[in-house]
This record gives sequence, structure tokens and C-alpha cells, in this order.
Amino acid sequence: MQFRFGADAFRRAAVVLVSVSLSWLVTFALKPLLEGQAHLLPFTLAVMASAWYGGLFSGLAATAVSFLIADYFFIEPVRQINLGMPGDLVLLLLLAAVAVAISLLQGRLAKSAAALEDSLRRVELAAQEANIGFHEFIAAEQKQIWTPQMERLFGLAPGSFEGTDDAWIRRIHPDDRERVANSRQQCIEQRLSDWKYDYRAILPDGRTRWIEGRSHLLFSRRGALERIVGVNIDVTDRKELEQGLVERSKELAQSNEELERFAYAVSHDLQEPLRTISMMAELFRRRNASSLDAESNHLLDTILSSTARMKQLIQDVLELARAGNQSAAAEILVESQAIAELAVENLRVAASQKAAHIVIDRLPPVCANREQLLRVFQNLIGNAIKYHSDKPPEIRISASSQGDDWVFSVRDNGIGVDPKYHKKIFESFQRLHSRSEYEGSGLGLATCKRIVQRHRGRIWVESQPGQGSTFYFTLPKNREFPQPVYSLPRKPADKTQASGGCNRAVAG
Repeated sequence: MQFRFGADAFRRAAVVLVSVSLSWLVTFALKPLLEGQAHLLPFTLAVMASAWYGGLFSGLAATAVSFLIADYFFIEPVRQINLGMPGDLVLLLLLAAVAVAISLLQGRLAKSAAALEDSLRRVELAAQEANIGFHEFIAAEQKQIWTPQMERLFGLAPGSFEGTDDAWIRRIHPDDRERVANSRQQCIEQRLSDWKYDYRAILPDGRTRWIEGRSHLLFSRRGALERIVGVNIDVTDRKELEQGLVERSKELAQSNEELERFAYAVSHDLQEPLRTISMMAELFRRRNASSLDAESNHLLDTILSSTARMKQLIQDVLELARAGNQSAAAEILVESQAIAELAVENLRVAASQKAAHIVIDRLPPVCANREQLLRVFQNLIGNAIKYHSDKPPEIRISASSQGDDWVFSVRDNGIGVDPKYHKKIFESFQRLHSRSEYEGSGLGLATCKRIVQRHRGRIWVESQPGQGSTFYFTLPKNREFPQPVYSLPRKPADKTQASGGCNRAVAG
């Protein structure tokens, strides 16, 4: 409800005066044709006009003036005002209701128009900040309609775009024109409603900007293209960032290759003198076996064990360097069950010495690097054998489906790991025990972590001291590679196989 007083009072009074005067003239001209109180109809128009242009106060004022004029000049007997008749009161109330209704409607529409204008202003500001331009293509006229922001994307002053389809195509980079035109034509021929594309725009000053488009195609009932409406977005910064990431990725891949070659070279150069030291120590022991005392034999044993430990450390460092450097082409669809069985077979001697019992549940096929997945299983199972308690190792390898991942687990009944070390054990050269207790370089779990992360998975442990450990790692599902499935030949018949004291059961 609007009561408009103040500086525009004169304007509202003029609206009332003009509208009522015109209604008086119309009513006077139509008087011979009007019957009864129908003469109030022209004055209703005056009330509506006053309420619309002047607000509620003007509408009510026009209501009162119109009723008095009609009652005084056009109702018999002429020039008498009678407000006591029920009919007159009803008509007066009806005219007032019209004034109120029109005023409310005008106020709501004014607010809606202001809100719409404010929203459009906000959209325009947002589009300007985000470098978004709107366009419309009218197929029948081959005409392009651009907003000012669309023109700014192409370095044009507002209103300077020629408005033709050819003018747009001409501003696309020559290497992208045919691709964009073919993409649009394909959408038209296939009657596709959505069209996504990108191209380089050539600005008047010669600069090039990357533009990404999202458009909607509208067709007639007969299937003919009528219009294309959509937005164009300046994505130059994103494209430059992506290009930078691609170049950085190439540099990183090259650096990894150089690192791997360096690791191979260092491995060879370091292992050669170690082999010489070990061989010479053994030769010295054989030649002087009769004259060596206990201390001399102890010194030779220390030399041989140190060289063996150094050799193993070099191999572990090389394995860690290789873990994240093999290309994706080395990933194929493999039977993880076959890989786990091969890992157990490779650890047969160590498992036999500890009387380990290993159970492999049914495992799913996954897309992975065969050698690296074997290294993960071998390291985790080997640790379960090594860090056993006073009981024979009980180890179970399982897998479960969780969302988009396969979750593998290697559970044991060993000595366990304190929760405060759960993250530390996956770091390089981190050991929780001395070499006199357990052999190792401290790189096995770090290698597993690097391999699993390279396969876009994660690895963790759940364990308590004295309660065993369960190591988990994930591998993604639904990845397709053209290479064939890798698997090992399975022995028929019994699912439980005995091999040198190592009981290995495959649970179905």
C-alpha cells in the first residue's frame, strides 16, 4: 500500500484533475446513452488511472471527486448530492476498492520490476567479473547477437560487432575454425540440444585468448535449426595453467627417467666392489682356514654380513626409486590372486622356516603393474612372516569391494605396531627394531606406499602391540586397458598345497 506525499504532490493532483476531467467529458458526451447509474463506469477509469500513476492517495481522491461529480451532475434530480442512499454508498465503496486494488497491484509490479532490474544488474556484473559473454544465433538470418561483455571477450568496443555469423567465424583462430564449424554442424545434423566447444579467439591487437562455449540449440517441429543461445567464457588462464602442468609433467617424467638411470648406474657401480670384497673375503678364508683363529673368523663374518646387508640396501633403494617411475603402459588387467600366490611362492623358504600358515581368499582382477603389485604383496607378506610372535605366523590375504575401490588386506597374528608409529613405518629408513632383532633396510613399506599411491590408491595399518596387524591398501575399479589378463596356471583338485613346510590355503 503506497501513500505518496512530498515533492510529487503536484504531479499526483494533476493526474487526478486530468483523469476526472476527461471522465466528466466522456460521461457528458455519453449521457443520452447511459441509463440509471451506469454513468459511473467512465469515472471508474479515472479512479484506475489515478491509483496507477499516483498511488493510493490519488486513487481515493479520484474516487471521492468522481462520485461527487457523478452524483451532482448526472443523477436525477440534477445538482443534488445525497450520500444517504444505500446504492450510492455501495458504489462509493466499490470505487474505493478499485482504487485500493489498483494501488496494491501497481506497488507490487513496481517492486517486481525493481527486483528484476537489480537481478539483471547483478548478473551483468557477475558476467563481467567472470569474463562471461552471452550470444544468440538466429539461423534464418545467419545473424549473431552479442552482449557487450561478449564483445569485450573479443577485444571489441560495445556495439561494434558486425552481427553476422561470418564475423564470428573470422575471429576464430585459423587452426580451430574447421573443428568448431564441424562440431556445430554435427550437433545440427544429429539434432543435439547441447553443444560444448572451445577455441582460440584472435583479438584486434593480435593477441590470442582461449574461449570455452556452452550453447543450447533450438529446433522447429520439422527439425530445422531456429536458434542457438549460449555463453562464452574466457578460460585463457586455466588453459595456460593446464599447459604449464603438462610441461611440468613432461619435465618430471624426464627427471624420473634420469633418476632411474642414475639409480641403475649407482647400483651397478656400488655392487661391483661389494661383490669383490665378498669374494676376496671368502677366498681369504678358504686359503687360510687352518691358520685363522676365532677372532679372525669373526672379523671375516662381519665383513661378509656387512657386504650382504649393503647389497640388500642398494637393491631396496633401487626398488624404491623404480616404484614410481614405470609408465602407465606397464599396467594391465591382472589376476591379483595369481600375483598373491606367486608372492607366497617366492617367500616359500622363509615361510617354511617359521612354519607359517597362509590363507589367500578369492581376490578380484585389477588393473595394475604386475611386477609392482607383486612387490607390494611380497613386502607385506614378508613382514608378516618376519615380525611374528612366539606363535607360528597365521596370515590371511583378503579383498572387499568399497565404492569405486577394491580394498586388499594382509592380516597376521604377529607382534603388532603401536598406534603412534602407524604413519612413521611408511617413511623411508624408519625402523622400530634394531638389526640384531630383525633384519631389513626400513624401505619395504615406503616402497609399498609409493607403488600404491602411483596406482591412485592408499595404504594404512590397523594394529595394537601384541594383537597382530592388518595392512590395507586400495586399488581403483573400472579401469580398462587393451592388454590381456595376466594369470598363473592353477593346479586342479585340492585347494590346499603343501610345499616345504609352508601351508598355503586358497579359500574360495
